[in-house]
Amino acid sequence: MEAIRDFTEMKQLGEKGLEMIRSARKHKELRRCWDVIGKSLPHRPHNAIYSRARTLLTRSDERKWTQEEKEYIRRFVGKNGTEWKTLAHELGKCPIHVKDTWRRIKSENLKKGSWAQDEYQKLFDLVNLDLRMKAHQSKNLDNRKLRDNISWEAISDKLTTRNHKNCCRKWYDTLASPMVRKGIWADVDDYLLVEALQKDDAVCVEDVDWDSLLDHRSGEVCRQRWNQMVRGLGGHREKPFIEQVDVLSRRYCPEMIEYRKPEE
Repeated sequence: MEAIRDFTEMKQLGEKGLEMIRSARKHKELRRCWDVIGKSLPHRPHNAIYSRARTLLTRSDERKWTQEEKEYIRRFVGKNGTEWKTLAHELGKCPIHVKDTWRRIKSENLKKGSWAQDEYQKLFDLVNLDLRMKAHQSKNLDNRKLRDNISWEAISDKLTTRNHKNCCRKWYDTLASPMVRKGIWADVDDYLLVEALQKDDAVCVEDVDWDSLLDHRSGEVCRQRWNQMVRGLGGHREKPFIEQVDVLSRRYCPEMIEYRKPEE
């Protein structure tokens, strides 16, 4: 900061000097300023100095968070999610500070105790969306740290009413299959199983070749998980097998329709 102030005085930048240096890329006459300022910390690369300086310069007393800005963050996250760079640009703030401020705002809204039904549904939808995007990614199938495969921080940000630890705990204690906790099934396997069943020509459950559905899971385990999924269909439990597959497909992997289409 001392080097920055010395530079503003040397260049006679006046009251707007700190703001001009913070956004030096917008001012042609200042684009080489970090070469000069950086000499004060010769053991640090210029990009690291620039990044740290931007953070420090946004901490000035003149840039404290107002209630209006906090409300703007609430509305933005509710509509657009956690696009911190976009939001920071709109507010003229540092993305790191925007994210930290959101965490403080969110903590004020966190609930405790029993979960409401809409929270359960939103958590289910958010986790499944995250898993759908990862179902076809390459991964280590022997990895049993399955909780690390879900973006709990991002899910918590979008849920807004529970922290990431509570989201993770509620998913595995209440919504995920017990087979996941035993390490014999992965959350993403639900989507791979439903996808495989859609590709299969079987018209009834007895026609399914369970041993050939998933290369990394036995037929017995696949059939066990299928039975669990069917028990959760409610009024659809008595429907024909093909309709059950269709219902589960709409519930678990509607975005996978393109994946299921054969290549022309």
